[in-house]
Amino acid sequence: MQLSNRLLTQLTEVLQRPPTPGRFPSSLWADIQAQGWAYMSQLADLVEMMDRRIAHVHLEEFAHAAGCVIRPMRDRPRFKNTDWYAMPMIDAADVASLCVFLEALGLSVDPQPMVDALYGQVATMERLTLAQAEIYCYSALRHKQRLTLQSVEPVDGKPVQKDWRGAAGHRFRAIERDGQVTSLTVQGPRWRRPNHIEMTCAVCGTDYTKGDPESALNLRRRHAEVMRLLKPRPSKSMGERLAGGPRGERVDVKAPLWMHREMEKRALRFKRDFGYDTTQWPTVSTRARLNPNFVGYLFADTDGAIDGACSFYCDEGDWRLDWAWVRPDRRRHGLLAARWPHFLAEFGDFWIEHPVSDAMNGFIARHASQEQLRRIREHYPNGLPINNAE
Repeated sequence: MQLSNRLLTQLTEVLQRPPTPGRFPSSLWADIQAQGWAYMSQLADLVEMMDRRIAHVHLEEFAHAAGCVIRPMRDRPRFKNTDWYAMPMIDAADVASLCVFLEALGLSVDPQPMVDALYGQVATMERLTLAQAEIYCYSALRHKQRLTLQSVEPVDGKPVQKDWRGAAGHRFRAIERDGQVTSLTVQGPRWRRPNHIEMTCAVCGTDYTKGDPESALNLRRRHAEVMRLLKPRPSKSMGERLAGGPRGERVDVKAPLWMHREMEKRALRFKRDFGYDTTQWPTVSTRARLNPNFVGYLFADTDGAIDGACSFYCDEGDWRLDWAWVRPDRRRHGLLAARWPHFLAEFGDFWIEHPVSDAMNGFIARHASQEQLRRIREHYPNGLPINNAE
């Protein structure tokens, strides 16, 4: 989190004072929970009743920096044609989240009753705001976090380090320059240095953090997606398409949605393998997949397993081969070569987009038509540009 130098210095001074714990304001929280929102004055009263030191912190600025959403609100008017007057208010979940953060900073704030009151509705949601996520994860992370707050404005001067320990077991480290705090680190009483190692899966290329369960879950999900491309299983739907005739691999505006999805997956893989910025196939989530200028082909085995794909695009009547991707263990097995005569018959002497891989460059030299080779020599006397990212 980044704070102004003034607010960061202010907060550091407050944390060095002896704690002044108070009681949890149950009735005030009940009012906030009932209406779902709190006035800024209610928020200030709520936290100051638990720790009076917070009265010395500019709470609204701090709430903004912590990511809390403060928006103007008003009661529903009885007359719709009257003037509007609104007051800044904060959502009940953001109130609880802010209190979770204040406790993590070492202040005598108890967010547990608020978390208990809101957890039931948060636990059933599929999508969470950051505030709701704080509530959901509170019991697992309480007193185990290590927070670093940085100043927004740069300050010159020799750094002076100050360490101290709070009454609740928090450890603090402040860095001052020219009398202003530029960095504050707060370590919870139960914080332990994580044994995390940044790694990359050699098979699917996914970056993950070893020792982080969330990262491991994402790796397994991503790994499974990639393996469905690299080691595809036989597809009943694709097999039925192949049984219908030689054009069963064609993906155009008449093709079913699942074939467009398969094309998009391989276009994304081609983009990753060769380091391109854009995906050269319309996303299936838009009606762009109905664009007749796009025609794709899925390279399927006799059992329906999809080994690769390629995409053509028509630009003002001139067809071009945008990309071709084949899974690594099926490359140089003649998949593209077997279909090349059909592509020439359907699209004519289509242009081959570049840059190309070394393997594709060699393929073009062997299989391209004389007209295609002439156009390439005309545009690139030294051959098509090579992409070495494979």
